[in-house]
Amino acid sequence: MIKLVVNKYNLSGFIATYILALPFFIYAHLLFSPSNSGYGIFNFSFSEWLNDNETFVWTLLNDLVPLNLLLLMFFTTRKMWKLFLLPLLIFYCSSILLILDFFSTIEESTFSFEAILISIILVFSILIFDRYIAEYFRHRSMYVNLQFLLSREYKINLKLIRSKLKSLHSEKYKLSLRHYLKKLFYLHLILEKKLENNYSSNNKIKSKNKKGVDLVLVLLIIIITFIWYLPYIIPKETMQWNILNFTFDSNGFNDIRTFLWFITRKLVVVIFLSIWFITSEHWWKYAIFSPLIIFSYQFWEAFQDVKVLEATGNLKVFPLVLLNILLVAGISKWVKYRTDLLLIYDVICKEVEDLMEELKGEHLDEIAVKYKEIKEGYQGKDVDYYKTKLKALEQELLLKLNMMQG
Repeated sequence: MIKLVVNKYNLSGFIATYILALPFFIYAHLLFSPSNSGYGIFNFSFSEWLNDNETFVWTLLNDLVPLNLLLLMFFTTRKMWKLFLLPLLIFYCSSILLILDFFSTIEESTFSFEAILISIILVFSILIFDRYIAEYFRHRSMYVNLQFLLSREYKINLKLIRSKLKSLHSEKYKLSLRHYLKKLFYLHLILEKKLENNYSSNNKIKSKNKKGVDLVLVLLIIIITFIWYLPYIIPKETMQWNILNFTFDSNGFNDIRTFLWFITRKLVVVIFLSIWFITSEHWWKYAIFSPLIIFSYQFWEAFQDVKVLEATGNLKVFPLVLLNILLVAGISKWVKYRTDLLLIYDVICKEVEDLMEELKGEHLDEIAVKYKEIKEGYQGKDVDYYKTKLKALEQELLLKLNMMQG
């Protein structure tokens, strides 16, 4: 269990950092030449149909960055409605292949035999990874309540706990094993109270109308999938578009299709990031604010009178992103503190297990058997199941120890 806790914390820290940093990769296009056309890798040339290298990289990153965020959302979500994200994932991958000139037209990237075959392989790869690898790290998710965190009621002196445990270890051979076990259990109970609600499960995050909420999420995902494909319905080089008595123009872009391509890409990301934040059960979900702020600003920027998009003008929003980074860093520190408590808690649990083996007798045989059953039954079960069963066993053992002391 200790190894699982450490791995979980390290992976969560990596995911949080990755989400915070990912939207900044969009600005990598500024490092490329705005004059040179054509881009070569291993004798393969790209972007002949685009204006220059900067435009090519910018177009590619506008699909590549959201694709990474969407994959993270898929792999870190437990609920089955995430399967409706698969068409959107396929669209992003097909668009990237279109930009790389693997396909010639959007129709070919969607309906050709090669496109369908690639889509099938992609779906199977995602589902296999999700089933056999990502599921292992979704087994336990640390929940953070900011209101509780700001109240500072969660605090317990970690140094004091370590000192008490060290002092107790030094007294081990001066006390009877039963007396030592009793003291160890009291320390165990103190830690358990502080670790309450440390992990969340599917049973804890419930809705009064779960099916209704899931249906709304599915409809939203279907809508944003349609929105993503909407620009390709508009003919190229169309400068005005009339729909429902509303007239849309290119707003400074080459044509309506390009304008719609830009704003729909941003809108889709803003919506699925919002869904991800609302439904996420992980402490690092506050890192999602970083790309959410940046993509929201870029969506708003498309309607403003600016000459260059996604350039130095975006510096206006970076202070908010910095505040978000500081928030995530603060939460990460709290999670590290809770992780240290968990490690001490697991050490105590292991020692209790060893003592119970050593103290087997007429009074404790029954407790030892029950503990073994709980331990064997924990495999594949939620951590809350383990804690509930262990709590009941603790009370029973404490009662027996008190009777023995008397």
